[in-house]
Amino acid sequence: MVDDISHEGLRVMLEGAPGVALVDARSSDALNLAVLTDAPVFAAPDVLADCIDRQAGDSAEAALLRRAFTGDPMTIRRAERPEDLRE
Repeated sequence: MVDDISHEGLRVMLEGAPGVALVDARSSDALNLAVLTDAPVFAAPDVLADCIDRQAGDSAEAALLRRAFTGDPMTIRRAERPEDLRE
């Protein structure tokens, strides 16, 4: 669960056997953690609106953002053994 959003990253609430802890994480790390743990990802309406607005126009950023949705699908999985990381 994301508790707070900043330009540097996110604050993620982790819950496990030792209890609950808030951990600072880069947004990419927080999203990967959510994928690996099947956790839901929530975004505020204004964040989604900003994303849509950034895709409009002819800027290089807009073109790159539009292209991200047309790329080949990727699979994120948990490595079972250290040697799996060497693929």
